[in-house]
Amino acid sequence: MKISERRDIIRFFAVVSVGFFFPKATTADDALTFHAGFISDGILGQGSTYGAGSSVWIDGQYRFELGPVEGGVHAKYETLEETLFYDGSYVQLPFGDWVAGVGLKDRHWSLSPNTSLILSDNAAPLPTIYLTKSDRSPFQSPILAWIGPWEADFFFGYNYKGDSFRDANMLGARVVIEPIKDFELEAVWTTQFFPDDADFRNIFGDETNAGISPDANGMAGFGVAYAWGANRIYAQAIGEDAAGLAPSCFMYLAGFSRQTVIGTVPSNLNFEVVDTRISETPNGWCGPGTAYRNGTHPYVQDGVVMGAPIDSEGVSVSVRGAHDLPDYDIDWSLGYDVVNDASIANHRLSSQRVDGLSAHLGLGFDYHGTRVVSRVHYNGYELDRTAVDEGLVLSIELSKSF
Repeated sequence: MKISERRDIIRFFAVVSVGFFFPKATTADDALTFHAGFISDGILGQGSTYGAGSSVWIDGQYRFELGPVEGGVHAKYETLEETLFYDGSYVQLPFGDWVAGVGLKDRHWSLSPNTSLILSDNAAPLPTIYLTKSDRSPFQSPILAWIGPWEADFFFGYNYKGDSFRDANMLGARVVIEPIKDFELEAVWTTQFFPDDADFRNIFGDETNAGISPDANGMAGFGVAYAWGANRIYAQAIGEDAAGLAPSCFMYLAGFSRQTVIGTVPSNLNFEVVDTRISETPNGWCGPGTAYRNGTHPYVQDGVVMGAPIDSEGVSVSVRGAHDLPDYDIDWSLGYDVVNDASIANHRLSSQRVDGLSAHLGLGFDYHGTRVVSRVHYNGYELDRTAVDEGLVLSIELSKSF
């Protein structure tokens, strides 16, 4: 079976499951949503901003309930690929504070509202079997009560890296605790591995990333956030090399958000710094080009990095704002980006170091029950390995729920 055929079968699995097992499912409120979009050129992080990689896309989402079972079917057509995608489709069974399910669910593993260094919606979601505690609640046991409200996500998935690399399986775990009100701690871990080659020590132990051609590639790290009043600070550190039972070779992000009122307009302001450059250790390990670029298991899904959109050897400094006016809302950003700082020849975004400004201004409003969002983006640089050209980019999105 060809890789492309296997990928289509996996993407189609969630839709087939819904139609076969739950033909008489009832719809939930606002269960049916249609969405269409257009963007005149590419932008960095287009997947996380628009959920699509082409210039034109049309999609529909149908949510249903059948007794204790709930799910959703999401079908999207993109003109670039000229095919249907089923990203976002799932079937799950809630029980208490937990859900167990299967599907292609987006994950944003970070306490940052914008960026995750380890799992984000920049790339297409992995087909996974998952167990998720989505409602934060404390342990009833006095021994564990100090942890406070907590949530968790565990998955086993299929990692299609692209036509140039062998497919792999992937395991992931994330736990967030709140031991003190408004003080959050996050621990995250993923590993990519070949099921026929890797053993327990490769996947979970101190042999992860060991050797010239490792059977498993582990990443792990932590995050922290604290909110007081209308302010919130947060940070994340992810170790690209998780060998030796502890992460090392870190990349970082940090940010500050404030909810405020400007005049009479409720507003949210955010400042964030992301740095995926990794320094060489005293023992000579890691160094430039380490992040997301394991030779056997590159950290990509279908060729797109699963972490920060700036990929390896990048820096992003940005200011963002969102303003909720009575009849419309405005969002904007202004940033400075460095891509491929070490000028790595086979970098996924650019063949050489580039830097420059990036910005956008967006306007959203409701028109006779249809949500309309339009943005003007500015790219201050060109990325010759992807569809990002210097200049202005226009976009418009329409969505309607029933």
